[in-house]
Amino acid sequence: MSTRFIRHVLVPVADQEDARTTARILEPYEFERITVSHVVEK
Repeated sequence: MSTRFIRHVLVPVADQEDARTTARILEPYEFERITVSHVVEK
């Protein structure tokens, strides 16, 4: 079952594992658009 959360979400990810984890967490939600931004830790 999908739950409508918001229309557009901006997701920062640090690496591939972070991206996978984020995708699993967001899977039950329905978005019109997702923007993913790669962040570099200093």
